[in-house]
Amino acid sequence: MNREDEFELRLAEWLEDGPFSAPDHAVEAAIRHAQAHPRRRLLSAAFRRSAMNETHAAPVVRRRFLRVGRAFAAGMASIALVAILVVSGLALLAPRQTNTGGPGPAATPTPTPSSAHGYIYWANHKDGTIGRANLDGTGVNQSFVTGATSPCGVAVIGSYIYWSNDQDNTIGRANLDGTGVTPRLITDTGGACGLASDGTHLYWTNRSGEYGSIGRANLDGTEVNLSFISGGSPTLVGVAISGSYIYIGSAAASIGRANLDFGGFVGSSIGLSGVPGGIAISGNYIYWGNSDSTTIGRATLDGMEMNESFIRISGNPGGLATDGTHLYWSSAGAIGRANLDGTGVNQSFIGGASVPTAVAIGG
Repeated sequence: MNREDEFELRLAEWLEDGPFSAPDHAVEAAIRHAQAHPRRRLLSAAFRRSAMNETHAAPVVRRRFLRVGRAFAAGMASIALVAILVVSGLALLAPRQTNTGGPGPAATPTPTPSSAHGYIYWANHKDGTIGRANLDGTGVNQSFVTGATSPCGVAVIGSYIYWSNDQDNTIGRANLDGTGVTPRLITDTGGACGLASDGTHLYWTNRSGEYGSIGRANLDGTEVNLSFISGGSPTLVGVAISGSYIYIGSAAASIGRANLDFGGFVGSSIGLSGVPGGIAISGNYIYWGNSDSTTIGRATLDGMEMNESFIRISGNPGGLATDGTHLYWSSAGAIGRANLDGTGVNQSFIGGASVPTAVAIGG
């Protein structure tokens, strides 16, 4: 037996145990390729006979089988090669289609802060107006809403702007475009100043009376409750809401927390070294203006990680507000702005305000 015969015998044995099928997609690809590119029939060689082979019948049968096996192996190799080329071609083609603008997976859009198209509003205490500007500081209108009387608080809720009138203890309201002004939506508020909302009710700090309280009413001004939360210090100042809690600044140099579900103070308060002014909350942090100094403080909502001089400014900070990216405050005839990490401080982000006392962010 020569080496060729030995090779053919081993090949025949392998074919008897080896693969007799290929994946459907590979076979279909090979058939399409063969139809498009005709070639010499490989299996015909297996049935050719020579004069010498006809004189040896038994070896001819054996050798015919081996040649059929060899031809089958060659055919299978061709099929495998075509399948590999087809699959590789498809793999290379996919990114090219994407790069040339063809169909491909839809790109995930980068989230945009909901406040990106909103406005900043502020209360001009001296002029009795509500000012407005774009969040980038352009489009300033110091008299966007007129008819207020010494406003000291402002809030944007849904499609309305609310403000508290310090002079006559009332709360006014207007549409977001400045129309439909109702100067006294709620009367006899008990000295309303700071405003906040949970989207369903309007809350405010009452500064009159022996003990301060938090008033509440529906957003249409009905069902007024002047003592929704009571038992605070005689003077309550800033107010902000996060989840089911309302945080309240007190002249007793602290920030307390109450539950909106049952209207009672809960947990311990955040002790401060001075009287807080406006309050704003973003994420797990609470910010407040130190009304008797030139700083803005920050702490986690549990009162830890406190820094009472988180941002230093040139004037006494009044109201605070945040759009989730920046912190805004009213001070010394201007609206200031800084990043929430305390960097990028711009103390005159918006100028020309008339004793601004409060700021708010909204649509």
